[in-house]
Amino acid sequence: MQEIIAERHWKYPVTIRIGYGLPEPIPGPVEAIECLEHRWPHNSGLYFELALLRCEAAARRASSIEEAREMFMSAAIEAYVLA
Repeated sequence: MQEIIAERHWKYPVTIRIGYGLPEPIPGPVEAIECLEHRWPHNSGLYFELALLRCEAAARRASSIEEAREMFMSAAIEAYVLA
């Protein structure tokens, strides 16, 4: 991932639940990238790839932060982790 200029947060966090863990709010693209790269149940899928790209772009302020949120939510639905 390229350099992140500043931490950004979505207007509303996306709540996910991975495995048997507790529901957890993901407040922005930086946390979403961490989750996608290191904790996601399936490192594949159309929305997984799109979410990773959009969140990286949003973290660099190169695209819409809310568009990144929508892609992350779609990836969460795809992976059955949206709480």
